[in-house]
Amino acid sequence: MKKIMIAAAAALMAFALSACTITPKEKTTAAAETTQKGGSRETTADKKPATEAPVTEAPTTAPPTTPAPTTAAAPVKEAYQVGDTVTAKNVTLVYVASGEYESDNQFIQPADGNKYIFLEFYAEYNGKGSTSISSFDFEGYADGYAVDKKYSFDDELSGTLSAGRWNLGRIYFEVPQNAQEIEAEYKENLFSDKVIKFLYEGPQESGFVPEKKTEPTEGAMVPGDAAETKSFKIAYLSCGEAVSDNQFIQPADGSLFVYFELEFENISSKEQSVSSLLFNCYADGRHCDSHLMVRDDDLSATLSAGRKTKGTVVFEVPADAAVIELEYETSLVSGDILTFRYAP
Repeated sequence: MKKIMIAAAAALMAFALSACTITPKEKTTAAAETTQKGGSRETTADKKPATEAPVTEAPTTAPPTTPAPTTAAAPVKEAYQVGDTVTAKNVTLVYVASGEYESDNQFIQPADGNKYIFLEFYAEYNGKGSTSISSFDFEGYADGYAVDKKYSFDDELSGTLSAGRWNLGRIYFEVPQNAQEIEAEYKENLFSDKVIKFLYEGPQESGFVPEKKTEPTEGAMVPGDAAETKSFKIAYLSCGEAVSDNQFIQPADGSLFVYFELEFENISSKEQSVSSLLFNCYADGRHCDSHLMVRDDDLSATLSAGRKTKGTVVFEVPADAAVIELEYETSLVSGDILTFRYAP
């Protein structure tokens, strides 16, 4: 009995000593399960609580990011100079040159103390249907005072442009010879007060040369073709060089007159009108001037239902033009256009 009590006391003393040598953390470790991971042994004790996970400091330099796209418009100049380009309402304007102009007509001369000046522009349209651009779209000012425009000089900026078509021309003003600040203002449209200012700073050249557009329009009509619109059946009869027997109506050097012969039949139930003034011609993309008095069969008539007319439209074009095309806008609403290629 005494031996049993001694053995029990020894067991109790051993248990107490083992409890004193194991800390709470070591108890957790000892009780942890053993798992197999990635080909090596791992215990749950190796997995530290989330609250004790080491904190990784953020890098001092933020990683590069792609900037968000912006729709902000490019800065607009208060006033443009020779060589500048600006786009307004689908019309791109390049300020090509400026200078003084001397009239060779003794009856068209500036008043005493005045002079004629010009501003030359390249204009290209890239919208729907067509638009017109001319000297009427500009106003001139000298030292803040309005000045007169002149319309009877050479190479005046005027024409109707469809998408991708262009023109090169000048606007003319009569200004005081001693004017210190001369500006031209272009008004974008009749329904807006917004204007674009161009400075006149004496004779200057930008060196800009327009790019000729020599690719023919896909699907353009050729002689023998016919097409129908809502109001007309249109037949393309012929084309060729037009020769004037009037010595005062002749093409400029390096140019020639060409004609397009067309037939219109009114297929609607209402009266319809057709006129050569409704046509525009382009040589390598550039607007060409029309001539109404070269031939005596001008296309112009008012037709009742079922009636027909035929005639020609005549334009002056560069003799070396690669592609000459005539356009007729069939609807101002839709902007649809019929194109006739010059193919004599």
